Amino acid sequence: MKINKWSILSASFILFGLAGAANIFIHGEHAMGTTNKIPWGILIAGYEYFVGISTGLLLVAALGYVFHMKAIIPIGKSSLMFAIFFPGQWFCDFIGGVRQSA
Repeated sequence: MKINKWSILSASFILFGLAGAANIFIHGEHAMGTTNKIPWGILIAGYEYFVGISTGLLLVAALGYVFHMKAIIPIGKSSLMFAIFFPGQWFCDFIGGVRQSA
């Protein structure tokens, strides 16, 4: 397997995300910046982020397929796949956050 700079960058982002998840599991509510008065904190911000990314990816795919923009058609399938993936990622983050706050 050839290791290039993108593989190293991807692996570093994955490790950074795992470190953040471990921090939330260890420290719980305090790591997410929530209290009894503000129980939603990062969960709502995460939802907005992932929905925004998903919407943008769907718009990119629509430019290719609906308006027949030939330059965008090659990335259309990838855009649709990631548009479905990103809200699913938020759901996983939400379930983890709810489990920690309970």
